[in-house]
Amino acid sequence: MLELIDELGSLRKAVARLGMSYRSAWGYVGELEAAAGFQLLERQPRQGPKSGARLTREGRRLLLDYLAFQRAVDRAVPVQLGRTFARRRLVRARAQP
Repeated sequence: MLELIDELGSLRKAVARLGMSYRSAWGYVGELEAAAGFQLLERQPRQGPKSGARLTREGRRLLLDYLAFQRAVDRAVPVQLGRTFARRRLVRARAQP
């Protein structure tokens, strides 16, 4: 969701693309902000092209850190599956990256 907000500049547009309700999304953002201890979004309620929601600097940093973490996990999981289950011949010994 944060990635789409960053791309589209709008919480409303992001949740429409995800099929989420706007209210649920704001609740989720509130929970994330409470857990993170900082504001993720700058709310810009004006009308026109500058309205919507934008990621704060800290929010963008969190998103980039999460995406890096996700890439690392995506690379590590196939390798670990190969190591764990190769002895049982449930998966190939050489996992694809």
